Amino acid sequence: MIKKIDLLLALFFSLLMSFLVIKINKPYEFWIPILLFIGAYASLIILWFVFIFVFSLFINTKKEYDKQNFIIDKIISLTMELLLNLSHTKIIKENIDLVPKDERFLFVYNHTSNFDPIVINHTLKKSQIIHVSKPENFKIPIAGPFVYRNCYLAIDRKNDRNALKTIVRCIKFVKEDKFSIGIAPEGTRNKVNEKQLLPFRDGCFQVATKSKCKIVICALSGLNKIHKNFPFKRTKIKMSILKVLDYEDYKDLQTRDISKIVRDLITNKLNESGEK
Repeated sequence: MIKKIDLLLALFFSLLMSFLVIKINKPYEFWIPILLFIGAYASLIILWFVFIFVFSLFINTKKEYDKQNFIIDKIISLTMELLLNLSHTKIIKENIDLVPKDERFLFVYNHTSNFDPIVINHTLKKSQIIHVSKPENFKIPIAGPFVYRNCYLAIDRKNDRNALKTIVRCIKFVKEDKFSIGIAPEGTRNKVNEKQLLPFRDGCFQVATKSKCKIVICALSGLNKIHKNFPFKRTKIKMSILKVLDYEDYKDLQTRDISKIVRDLITNKLNESGEK
């Protein structure tokens, strides 16, 4: 676990050791240990990303996977934690205890940033949530091969037949108790007005209706500020679990009706907080 307290302790001990071994004769030489630490820390981060880039080149992206790889899962987890620390992101959690701990579920949320899956999976590490995303995201260097190997699924929204295949795989994963599924029903971000939800794609709720799993409804706010505040300003974001729908709650509803319930809950929460 990479914690900020660990970095502070590392800085303290590196400075202490530097003062013991480096003889400082002039005032400006006081900065030498600090510069050495910064250089070493930056070098380690660069080496980490070089390592995972090389690792990603050996991941077979032509094969379909239905099981996660332990090593790749740990690399993804460490990298997510590193990115959140580097971006000075603080996650404020609300009603996280409502998330089911002993069963699979459909996790739906508003799409605000590329950090959405990072924040969700970092917060709900034990839930084994795989996300459904557009095919272009799987072509991103480093991230694309890793998430593909970790069983994330691409959905081609321009081709209904291919999109249905992805939904069927999601249903199978839930029924076979392999993964929970994370989906942003909007499909993409609203780049014109970040505070307004785009129309929901009702078909994604078939994952729940066909597998009879619970639907966890989440509202994310503040994530779109992470890129703007990086690297110096701290970003406080909020992850709120609004409601968990049991199968009995929606079994008699159409997907469009479920979609409206979810959309209204998220919209009301965002209006309440004044953010997206």
